[in-house]
Amino acid sequence: IFLFRGSFRYANLIFHTVRHSRKNRTIADIFQLTTAKHPQKVAIKFEEQTWTFQEVENYSNKVANHFKSQGYKKGDVVALILENSPEFICLWLGLSKLGVVTALINTNLRLDSLWYCISVANTKAIIFGSNLSGKIVMNLKLKDSFVFAPVVQGVNNAILAVDEYYLNGDQK
Repeated sequence: IFLFRGSFRYANLIFHTVRHSRKNRTIADIFQLTTAKHPQKVAIKFEEQTWTFQEVENYSNKVANHFKSQGYKKGDVVALILENSPEFICLWLGLSKLGVVTALINTNLRLDSLWYCISVANTKAIIFGSNLSGKIVMNLKLKDSFVFAPVVQGVNNAILAVDEYYLNGDQK
């Protein structure tokens, strides 16, 4: 019976994947459709936090609007150095709504390895967790082209790596 369920779910996944790809839908498009169908359903459960599809959509829209207002566009690259968290998903989703490529950088990298990954990706900005801020800034050879700012936990007080503005519009 488990084999049958698994096979059915896999076939269903393939069917939906083909259907979405024929309509040229991105992950962001599919997420918006899912949010429209199930806005109050739990999308992310992480440690003691639960985020509904609507909360993830709202947060990712704030990210997208913020980066759009700063001039980021399709094809730009932003490095994301963040421990596992709901914000990680929301930041990636928000950037993908603009077509911004997110370079996912391992949080364990230091010194030359970290610098190499960031420079080879040709990033315009770096987003990182406040718990990593000392390590990131100390380990990178600071260049004028990078803007650094930590991302702190929480939906309402996230800080992004562009001009150090809060997502809710307040300046630091």
